[in-house]
Amino acid sequence: MTDANRQSLRALCEQTGGTAFFPSSLDEVQSIASTIARDIRSQYVIGYRSSNPHTAGTYHRIQVQAQPNGGSNRLRVETRTGYYSGQEGSK
Repeated sequence: MTDANRQSLRALCEQTGGTAFFPSSLDEVQSIASTIARDIRSQYVIGYRSSNPHTAGTYHRIQVQAQPNGGSNRLRVETRTGYYSGQEGSK
């Protein structure tokens, strides 16, 4: 894979809240799969519906911040950079 392709994949992942992995050998795939499985087991999905119907088709930047409860500071937040609001009146 070329550097340009890797950069494109990284940019796509950044915009959609994903992560790109580039194993250099088959030996690394098991470790990556374990990381993905661990992340899936410990993730939360948050939804949002705007109360302002007059912004249909507009791009909205988002920023999500999380604060740990207790002594742990091991939170990691991965999100898209924003979204386009839906058509007015759609659900």
